[in-house]
Amino acid sequence: MLTYGIEEEFMWLSRDGRQSALPPFDVWDSPTENFSLSKETHLGVVEISSHILTSFRDVARHCSNSRAWLHAQANIHDATVFAGGTHPTLKWQNEPLVDTEYHGKTLERYGEVLKRGLVFGMHGHIGGITEEDMPRVFNTLRSYLPIFLAMSANSREFAGRDTGMECYRMTAFSSLPRTGIPDVISSAKSEIAKLNHLVNQKVLERTTELWFDARYHPVYRTIEVRNMDMQANSQLASAMLTLMFAVVEQIHRKNTVLENWKAPTSLINENRWIAMRDGKNACLFNDQYEQVEMSTIMHTLIAKTKKRLPEAALQTLCEHFNVNVEETTVV
Repeated sequence: MLTYGIEEEFMWLSRDGRQSALPPFDVWDSPTENFSLSKETHLGVVEISSHILTSFRDVARHCSNSRAWLHAQANIHDATVFAGGTHPTLKWQNEPLVDTEYHGKTLERYGEVLKRGLVFGMHGHIGGITEEDMPRVFNTLRSYLPIFLAMSANSREFAGRDTGMECYRMTAFSSLPRTGIPDVISSAKSEIAKLNHLVNQKVLERTTELWFDARYHPVYRTIEVRNMDMQANSQLASAMLTLMFAVVEQIHRKNTVLENWKAPTSLINENRWIAMRDGKNACLFNDQYEQVEMSTIMHTLIAKTKKRLPEAALQTLCEHFNVNVEETTVV
């Protein structure tokens, strides 16, 4: 049985939403038994991580409950919460950084590239995949990563300007090393061995210092999809995460999700750029070098997974991507 996990990054702001504020981490203990809180590089960022989820209905429940808790805390502390891939007006140069030994070392290692990464992602973990199945599932999933990026693109404005990119977040983030489309993997063990070698050679401080659009997580032993922008709407966020989980589930079951979608790395990278630029209006290439509109892709993904999607998630996706739920036959 597959399991799921979610990480979401929020910006803690002043009551008027015009400037960042410091989250009260010092007064927050474990907020509930269902999720945990952590700091990111910038002091104003709050990351909420779910515990292990065992069903798609748990995904919506977690997103709703954790966000409700965070918004309630913002009211208590005279603050507000922002959810989006990038903040449209905050200047990264003005944002204070977390002062810990580890963050100090990473800042020394990555410098200004790390500082300007004031971006907010929505990550999904898929567990329960055996080591034997991991390479097949992971390598098949690589071609789908630009789709998840395009469907969630929500970061056109950054630091007071219109970037012209529907997903500027990944443009900013890709300045770091070990980002973008991951290499194919040959085995879970070889991935761990490579990461341990890089730590031993002091290239990495920790084995988790790789930030590809998806990775084999060296601690949780999950597949982590990391390239989706944050969404302001909780229902839309959980629906997008659920669809991504459902696609991975189909791949895990050896079902074909999209025909002609086993693209070489160069074409996946081209699709990634198109997805960043055009978002849900993108036309992506299949492995026959034919362009396919995102509307057609989303229609097919929803059709292939709709029997597994909770009704609320299905309805939200159909409305957002203008898909008629009664006509979701495979195209």
